[in-house]
Amino acid sequence: MTLGYVVEPPVLTGEGKGAGTTGRVGWDSTGPYVAATLNEWKQWLSEGTIVAGVGCGFITLAFGAAACGVAAGVIGSRINNLDTGTIGNTCFAYRGQYSAFLPYPGAC
Repeated sequence: MTLGYVVEPPVLTGEGKGAGTTGRVGWDSTGPYVAATLNEWKQWLSEGTIVAGVGCGFITLAFGAAACGVAAGVIGSRINNLDTGTIGNTCFAYRGQYSAFLPYPGAC
Protein backbone atom coordinates (compact mmCIF):
# COMPACT_ATOMS: atom_id res chain seq x y z
CA MET A 1 0.00 0.00 0.00
CA THR A 2 1.23 3.48 -0.85
CA LEU A 3 0.19 6.52 1.14
CA GLY A 4 0.63 9.96 -0.29
CA TYR A 5 -1.06 12.97 -1.71
CA VAL A 6 -1.09 14.82 -4.98
CA VAL A 7 -0.24 18.51 -4.95
CA GLU A 8 -3.27 20.19 -6.50
CA PRO A 9 -4.02 22.12 -8.58
CA PRO A 10 -1.23 21.13 -10.97
CA VAL A 11 1.71 23.46 -10.55
CA LEU A 12 2.47 25.58 -13.62
CA THR A 13 6.08 25.67 -14.68
CA GLY A 14 7.82 27.00 -17.73
CA GLU A 15 8.97 30.35 -18.95
CA GLY A 16 5.70 31.71 -20.27
CA LYS A 17 4.90 28.39 -21.91
CA GLY A 18 2.07 27.62 -19.48
CA ALA A 19 3.15 24.00 -19.30
CA GLY A 20 1.23 22.29 -16.52
CA THR A 21 3.08 19.73 -14.47
CA THR A 22 2.20 17.80 -11.39
CA GLY A 23 4.34 16.19 -8.78
CA ARG A 24 3.55 13.72 -6.08
CA VAL A 25 4.96 13.46 -2.59
CA GLY A 26 4.25 10.13 -0.97
CA TRP A 27 5.35 7.60 1.59
CA ASP A 28 5.50 3.85 1.31
CA SER A 29 7.16 1.03 3.23
CA THR A 30 10.64 2.35 2.40
CA GLY A 31 9.94 5.96 3.35
CA PRO A 32 9.17 9.25 1.57
CA TYR A 33 9.55 9.87 -2.14
CA VAL A 34 8.90 12.57 -4.72
CA ALA A 35 7.57 11.30 -8.06
CA ALA A 36 6.94 12.83 -11.49
CA THR A 37 7.33 11.75 -15.09
CA LEU A 38 10.84 11.79 -16.48
CA ASN A 39 9.88 14.66 -18.80
CA GLU A 40 8.67 16.69 -15.80
CA TRP A 41 11.90 16.01 -13.90
CA LYS A 42 13.88 17.06 -16.97
CA GLN A 43 11.84 20.27 -17.28
CA TRP A 44 12.31 21.09 -13.58
CA LEU A 45 16.03 20.47 -13.87
CA SER A 46 16.41 22.65 -16.98
CA GLU A 47 14.47 25.49 -15.30
CA GLY A 48 16.45 25.22 -12.08
CA THR A 49 13.32 24.46 -10.08
CA ILE A 50 14.88 21.45 -8.38
CA VAL A 51 17.15 23.90 -6.54
CA ALA A 52 14.55 26.65 -6.06
CA GLY A 53 10.90 26.55 -6.95
CA VAL A 54 8.51 23.79 -7.90
CA GLY A 55 10.78 20.75 -7.72
CA CYS A 56 12.45 21.99 -4.56
CA GLY A 57 9.02 22.54 -3.01
CA PHE A 58 8.14 18.88 -3.49
CA ILE A 59 11.54 17.72 -2.25
CA THR A 60 11.33 20.03 0.79
CA LEU A 61 7.96 18.50 1.72
CA ALA A 62 9.50 15.05 1.77
CA PHE A 63 13.08 15.60 2.93
CA GLY A 64 13.63 19.19 4.10
CA ALA A 65 15.16 22.26 2.47
CA ALA A 66 18.76 21.02 2.62
CA ALA A 67 17.87 18.12 0.30
CA CYS A 68 17.22 20.26 -2.79
CA GLY A 69 20.84 20.78 -3.80
CA VAL A 70 21.70 17.13 -3.29
CA ALA A 71 18.64 16.09 -5.31
CA ALA A 72 19.65 18.32 -8.23
CA GLY A 73 23.03 16.60 -8.43
CA VAL A 74 21.67 13.06 -8.16
CA ILE A 75 18.79 13.63 -10.57
CA GLY A 76 20.89 15.64 -13.02
CA SER A 77 23.53 12.93 -13.36
CA ARG A 78 20.86 10.25 -13.76
CA ILE A 79 18.80 12.13 -16.35
CA ASN A 80 21.89 12.77 -18.46
CA ASN A 81 22.23 8.99 -18.87
CA LEU A 82 18.59 8.36 -19.85
CA ASP A 83 16.93 8.66 -23.25
CA THR A 84 13.86 10.70 -22.39
CA GLY A 85 12.60 10.30 -25.95
CA THR A 86 11.66 6.68 -25.33
CA ILE A 87 10.75 6.80 -21.63
CA GLY A 88 9.72 10.41 -21.05
CA ASN A 89 6.29 9.58 -19.63
CA THR A 90 7.64 6.93 -17.27
CA CYS A 91 7.19 7.78 -13.61
CA PHE A 92 10.45 8.23 -11.68
CA ALA A 93 10.77 8.73 -7.94
CA TYR A 94 13.51 10.44 -5.99
CA ARG A 95 14.21 8.94 -2.57
CA GLY A 96 16.45 11.36 -0.73
CA GLN A 97 17.21 9.06 2.16
CA TYR A 98 18.94 6.69 -0.33
CA SER A 99 19.98 9.32 -2.93
CA ALA A 100 18.12 7.11 -5.41
CA PHE A 101 16.35 8.20 -8.59
CA LEU A 102 14.59 5.21 -10.14
CA PRO A 103 11.49 4.25 -12.12
CA TYR A 104 8.45 3.89 -9.88
CA PRO A 105 5.44 2.84 -12.00
CA GLY A 106 2.08 3.82 -10.58
CA ALA A 107 3.33 6.68 -8.41
CA CYS A 108 2.40 9.38 -10.94
